[in-house]
Amino acid sequence: GDIRVLEKHGGKSGDWSAPG
Repeated sequence: GDIRVLEKHGGKSGDWSAPG
């Protein structure tokens, strides 16, 4: 959701979200 780091744990390699 946030422009912080690539949400790798989310599964989508391109989904930006805050770490955690």
